[in-house]
Amino acid sequence: MTKFKALIKSKTFWIATIGLIVLALGSFVAFRKTDKQTRPVSQSPIQKNDESPPAAKIVVGNGIFVNNFKIDAQELPGGDEKISDEAGYEIIYFDKFDSFLISILSADFDYQKGLAQEAFLSKLDISEKEACLLNVSITTPVYVNSKLAGQVFRLSFCD
Repeated sequence: MTKFKALIKSKTFWIATIGLIVLALGSFVAFRKTDKQTRPVSQSPIQKNDESPPAAKIVVGNGIFVNNFKIDAQELPGGDEKISDEAGYEIIYFDKFDSFLISILSADFDYQKGLAQEAFLSKLDISEKEACLLNVSITTPVYVNSKLAGQVFRLSFCD
């Protein structure tokens, strides 16, 4: 535990952590711009909803109706929302970027990623097909998995 405390107190740890956050946010912006520029609306597998959502739903992404996760979410600085905060992962919605971040916080990356994806679908009450239309990035911090840190993954069921 002493090495872990020393790691958290080191400048390198904080520089790497801040760098990872900046990289993740930059990826959100890049993926969002690329997605909107390359996918014509007419080819979208799910029709965009131009109508108002039901009372318990909100619209995110390209007009996808999802459960209003903001009701039970923890509001973060800047208007972001922590949708889920489990021991092995957390799910955050970045309102400014209309994007979701699933951060894996356990060394068993694949297992926790599977649990987090299931929770994501359940919390939003959407299908895998609808989830693939949303801007979702999956990352892990360097202190959890130094080999996978800095990489941005997609939902495993999206092609």
